[in-house]
Order: sequence, then C-alpha cells, then structure tokens
Amino acid sequence: MKKENRSTCLSNALPEDCKLCGNKESTQISWYESQDNLGIISINTFEISYIEINRYNDCGCLIEETDTSLGTQIRSTGENGFVSVVTVNTNRGYASGNIHMNQDKILNMEEVSVNLCMECREHLLDMTWGEPYGVGLIYFKTGEVRLFEENVRGFMLGDFYVLCEPRAEGDSEKISKIDLHIFYCPERSNI
Repeated sequence: MKKENRSTCLSNALPEDCKLCGNKESTQISWYESQDNLGIISINTFEISYIEINRYNDCGCLIEETDTSLGTQIRSTGENGFVSVVTVNTNRGYASGNIHMNQDKILNMEEVSVNLCMECREHLLDMTWGEPYGVGLIYFKTGEVRLFEENVRGFMLGDFYVLCEPRAEGDSEKISKIDLHIFYCPERSNI
C-alpha cells in the first residue's frame, strides 16, 4: 500500500485494545497462541481458518505421534468473508488448498485502524511490497501476520515456507482466489 495512503487513516485502537499485540482474548488468536502453526486470517474481521500442521492436544502440548491421515478443512467466514479449503498432511508437514477471498480481497483500512494499534498496523503494511489483500497468514508462535499480494509468490513465515498463486476464476480476469502450498521447514541444527 502506498505510504501516502497510509497516513490518512490514523489508528483508533490503543495498544491494550489491539487485536494483535493487546487484547487477543477477543479473537480466535488466543485459541492457538504460541503454537508452531499458521492460520489464514482476514485482517479486516480477524476471522481465522486454522491450519494444523503440527498437532496439539487440548492442553496445548505438541503431539509427537505419527498421524498418517489426511484432513481437509473447509471454512467459511461469513456471507462476504473468505472461504478456505485446505488439505493437511501432518505426518509430512505440508498443506495445500485455496482461498476464495470474496470481500476480504480488499484491505479495509477503516477496519484495520479500529482493530490494530498504530505500531502493529505500520509493521503489517511495511511487510508488503505493493497493494496487499485483506487476507493473509498468521504465525501463531509469534503473532506475526503476512498479507497476500498479487505480485508475491512465496515467502517464509516462521518455520514455514509458503507458495501462493493469486488467480482469476472462470472467464474473469480479476483475481479472486489464491492457490496455497505450505511446507513446514524449521532450521536443521544437525548439519
């Protein structure tokens, strides 16, 4: 997003009310906080689609047993929110699927300014190269968010490498969905 457009929307959220660094209890972030996993997030509404590559029990402890099943999760975030379809292979450490962005294609700066403090909002926008969408990924272990963009095809987020391909559907030329591939690839310490 162009820097001159950012300054016109001042943040209304105080740091203690910020949904990223402050009051996480009002969001789904608190459910998965500190897990080594990702979630698809609408930065406009803070709706989340959890991607469980590393399995955790109800107490928040990592499950280290092998799981050979594949699971497909379909999540709709409301009438005009994003819809995600993601298949996860926890044993191999990857996920693939797609996101139909719907209204979350647009980054709504008024909503972002209500939900995020100035520091989080500026950090989020500084991580973008161009015009970001209103949907991205959150790394629960650190709370870092990376928004998807038309011209960015891959990035690291925590211990995950993400390949993303914005696409048009059907005969339309307008981008409306993102194909997604996520690989769990922590640093190897025994090299």
